[in-house]
Order: sequence, then C-alpha cells, then structure tokens
Amino acid sequence: MNETGKAWMHYPKDCWGCVSCVKECPVQAIDFYLGADMGGRGSTMNVTTEGQYIKWHIRRPDGSEETITIDRKQANSY
Repeated sequence: MNETGKAWMHYPKDCWGCVSCVKECPVQAIDFYLGADMGGRGSTMNVTTEGQYIKWHIRRPDGSEETITIDRKQANSY
C-alpha cells in the first residue's frame, strides 16, 4: 500500500493490464489508470459488485464520472 492506503504495484512493468485485481479486490482499493494510449486520457477505473451486476466506475481528470453496469449473466452473449 502507498501513503494514501491504496494498493500499489512496486513494478508496474509486470502488470498485464487484465484488471483481474481490480475486479477481485473486495474493498475497491485498486484504481486502474487508463492512459492516453488506451483512450482514457488519464482517467482511473475501479469496480464494485452488486449481486449479478458488475459496475465499472470511471473518473476522468476533469472530475466527471461514468458508471458502466454489466449483467454477469449476459456478459458473454454476443
């Protein structure tokens, strides 16, 4: 953990970007940085789970927020 109590990776180069750690953290202690290379322009993202729903919370540098809700039961029905 860093000085603000958030999870912190000592070697960011070891991160695969799969965000499994973000989804699995039970206390939303991990924010995933969405860099400009992936269209995030410095936004951060974390996840909450409510029953069968996964909610992806995106916070942009300008202070605006967006939540994307996914129904786990329908997530893979393309």
